[in-house]
Amino acid sequence: MAPLHGVIPPLITPLTQNDQLDVAHLEKLLEYQLAANVHGFFLLGTTGEGPSLSHALKTELVQRVCQLVAGRVPILVNVSDTSIVESVQLAKQAALAGAQALVVTCPYYFPLDQEDLWKYLTSMIKRVPLPIYLYNMPSHVKVSMGTEVLQRAVQEPAILGIKDSSGDRSYFKSLLKVAQERPAWSVMVGPEELFVETVTWGGNGGVLGGANLYPKLLVQLYHALCSKDQTLQEPLIERMHWFHQHVLQLIPRTNGWLVGLKTALALEGLCEERFAEPLHPMSEAEKADLKKQLVAFRAEQEF
Repeated sequence: MAPLHGVIPPLITPLTQNDQLDVAHLEKLLEYQLAANVHGFFLLGTTGEGPSLSHALKTELVQRVCQLVAGRVPILVNVSDTSIVESVQLAKQAALAGAQALVVTCPYYFPLDQEDLWKYLTSMIKRVPLPIYLYNMPSHVKVSMGTEVLQRAVQEPAILGIKDSSGDRSYFKSLLKVAQERPAWSVMVGPEELFVETVTWGGNGGVLGGANLYPKLLVQLYHALCSKDQTLQEPLIERMHWFHQHVLQLIPRTNGWLVGLKTALALEGLCEERFAEPLHPMSEAEKADLKKQLVAFRAEQEF
């Protein structure tokens, strides 16, 4: 694979029921994002409600996306699980389906020290058929990938880079320093509010939840940042920050940003308002507020 870069949507998982894939909306969502020239897809992450999906549904999603995308952009599959056996099985199915790479974070139950984490990663590398990207997500898995792991990882040919969702600017800068040892090693960010700084500092791009809904804006912003043209950048940055503040952060409760994002997509006709438990829909009052903000956003900026 060429070094990963640009805007990678962490794809939401459209559902018709709690554990049933909505294939029609999946195709519509993929084509909507591909028309905006996104640079790849990240499956089964937090935004895709990956940990809440059955293994059968995960496998079906990967197969369907690979079939529908048909090689137009790279597909990354998050195979993280509490069981390495399940991770390896999903990795093999992803390879057979046509995915280009895997994503691996720390197993999210037992706390691990850094040496055990590295042993886990090396065990995964030996057992899976595709290269991997690391996924640093300490808020959800208890463990951060420390410097000792990263310095080993950048020397491992099967590890192609990292997505950092810690939100820690100092940590991200340390990733960029480590990556200097291997120019083709991709460093991507998760939190959308850090996207501008990430690309400005020399990062490769972002795996951005908002790219499900307004991919065109984020792709335009990425290219504007790469061009270093502040005249192009400023209005796009303003729109991105406005959306993050008024839509993604509209619901002041745990996981509100994810519920808000999927509900916004439903309001735009890109999926149904269905969530994998334990997540549940917004209240009617919250939905009315969200719809009002979407109308205001669309009036000034095409998604």
